[in-house]
Amino acid sequence: MRMMMAGLVLVIATPAAQTPGVAQAPMQAGAQTPATACTTTVIPPELTGWTKPTGAKSGDALVVGRGALLALLPSAGVRFAVAPAKPPVAGSFSATASFDVATAGTYRVALSGPVWVDVVGGGKALASATHSHGPACSPVKKMVDFVLVPGRYALELSSAKSSSLTVLIARAS
Repeated sequence: MRMMMAGLVLVIATPAAQTPGVAQAPMQAGAQTPATACTTTVIPPELTGWTKPTGAKSGDALVVGRGALLALLPSAGVRFAVAPAKPPVAGSFSATASFDVATAGTYRVALSGPVWVDVVGGGKALASATHSHGPACSPVKKMVDFVLVPGRYALELSSAKSSSLTVLIARAS
């Protein structure tokens, strides 16, 4: 029996900023990729409700397809239907809201900042289908998808760094 051995190659990377003659692109605060000049804001068609958010507070009902500027509360004062999988960080902000789904499908929770997201249905937190960053050059920073059937759900947000977030629940295309 013949054995083949693969050679092992070790590559030591040097950051571009330390490599002579190589320039490193500056990073913008909150940027997801190296800085590129965004000349327009990009909102995907399924997130068009994002552009004119209504005001909302913890405990309100949200409308699928309509963005909301949601006022969050200090996490210690928020009562969750189901405890978040990750306990809220001390000094953070949280909120709950309800929403109704009329048609079965994949629904996307789009958010303007980092926050832990749970969707609760039938008395339990549901597993997310996918999660990702928002599109480049958009105000959407985080997206989490859930496969939902018709019914009422609770959206639980926890461990936010700011006291308000724009949130949109929309049918994913």
